Amino acid sequence: MQTIMKSIIALFLLTIAFSSHCFGQVPVSKKAEKQLTPEDKNALCFPLQKDDVYSLYSYIIDLRDEKVRKKYAYLFAKYNYEFSGYVWAGILKGIIKQADDKNITRHVFVKGQESLVTFTITQYQVADKFPTFICPIFSDLRLFEKYIKSADRHKIKNY
Repeated sequence: MQTIMKSIIALFLLTIAFSSHCFGQVPVSKKAEKQLTPEDKNALCFPLQKDDVYSLYSYIIDLRDEKVRKKYAYLFAKYNYEFSGYVWAGILKGIIKQADDKNITRHVFVKGQESLVTFTITQYQVADKFPTFICPIFSDLRLFEKYIKSADRHKIKNY
């Protein structure tokens, strides 16, 4: 029983630390806070979001979002890929396999759906590491394009 309580407390403290780490950039003024949408508060790094909608996954990428489509769709078209969660998942699995930190490769699971990419993280220590790993790739379109270009087409469901 004590072990369970310690685990719950550790998870609670980790959640608080993770939230303050990820959302430390949120303005402190009440006026500025009111101007932020729930979407803005939820964003870790574009297009990665905490899953506060479904509450089933650690993170999601919603491909229905027009901002996501505008920023990334042309890259997929350039390399003859559909702009779908299935294709994103295949490419992201390849990226994650290349992570230097093998905990990321072992504990981050990606699944694609038609217009959604979901990430499930099975070890809480990886929760902080994953955005640090993937966000620089998403923010550098040339780097992300290199991954798309070099992806193994046989492992990607192009629909």
